[in-house]
Amino acid sequence: MNLTIDGKAVRVRKMDKNLLEVASRVRVVIPCACYRSDRAKGCCRACVVVVNGRRRYACVTAPAEGMKVTVTRADLKALRRQRLAEYRQKKGSARRCCC
Repeated sequence: MNLTIDGKAVRVRKMDKNLLEVASRVRVVIPCACYRSDRAKGCCRACVVVVNGRRRYACVTAPAEGMKVTVTRADLKALRRQRLAEYRQKKGSARRCCC
């Protein structure tokens, strides 16, 4: 199975459960504060990417043939910064988080 990340062709392995794992394997950094491979929930919402024109969370989106994934875009970077700040604030103010 193949997809593209920021215009680069990437081959997906059977062990790749989600876009975050695919990106990590090819050294594309997608921030994610809550990700654990055994229980991805997308609760920090920081791993936002654009897949075929629509926003998705990389930690809970399974790779599919022909996907066009955009990671490095100014608006996505700003949104990630905002969401990471919100997540840190939420984690600091509550005993438990959704994760």
